Amino acid sequence: MKKLVLLFLSALLILSFTGCGKDEFGGKSIFGSESGNISNSGMAVRDTNSWIYYSSNEKIFEFSEDNPEKVQIADEHASYLNIVRDYLYYSGDRGNLCRIKTDGSDRKILSSEVSTLINVYNNLIFYTHGIGGNLYRIDTNGKNEKLLSKDEISDLSISDMNIFYTDFTAIYKMDFNGDNKVKIYEAAAPKILVKEDIVYFRNSSDNDKLYSIKTDGSELKKFFDYKVMQFNIDGEWIYFTNISDNKSLYKIKIDGSNYTKLRDGVVWNINIIDNWIYFNDSMGKLVRIKNDGSSETIL
Repeated sequence: MKKLVLLFLSALLILSFTGCGKDEFGGKSIFGSESGNISNSGMAVRDTNSWIYYSSNEKIFEFSEDNPEKVQIADEHASYLNIVRDYLYYSGDRGNLCRIKTDGSDRKILSSEVSTLINVYNNLIFYTHGIGGNLYRIDTNGKNEKLLSKDEISDLSISDMNIFYTDFTAIYKMDFNGDNKVKIYEAAAPKILVKEDIVYFRNSSDNDKLYSIKTDGSELKKFFDYKVMQFNIDGEWIYFTNISDNKSLYKIKIDGSNYTKLRDGVVWNINIIDNWIYFNDSMGKLVRIKNDGSSETIL
């Protein structure tokens, strides 16, 4: 009888973890931001009510297209912005892992370590202790920090129940416990992005060309011969900075058609929200333009 009770309790524990708080979110998987934006420093994020939060001039602001007047909610720089319900999660002034309510109240440091590549999934936060640092997981309340990998992580992307990451030498995937690690592809890939069952990556082993591979390691593909510094994907479009053209901003369809230059000059940190692209210019200012290259505005 005791054995049956222990088995039953163990099963409950396993189920409670594998759900990763889904019951709390109505059975849905909630991502705090798009992995492509986090890979590009997460300078802006949108909530479910279409309010946009962004960091500029060492402050955090909010606005919406219906209410374009920006409102300051915090007096600090933020990067790797995520939002779940009414909390923002981000790397603050000193690189600490922080959270704050969207009205600017209840600010709390969740980890005093320098925290980067912050990805929030339901009630879990995945992050590294700096670029090239180890990978950790912590609850959104700041409890139960766990080391997942001692690899030197350069980028990561979260999908439903899997972590994909690169350590400068290869692309890997593993589960949320840090177990069942599998090497997908061996290459110097400083930037990755997972969309459904495809991993897109910058292949520095082939002069920074953009590649993709299935999450099971099959169907390796090179997209084009342009040298890519940073990239992001939205729907059927790839947005990227072209190293061969002074890191200017371009877009191209995933099928290789409609190669289009959107903006001259250096562009860093390509964040995409709806029909807008948010980025840093050569002076570090946060700028946004429409995805057709029009309506450029400094925020």
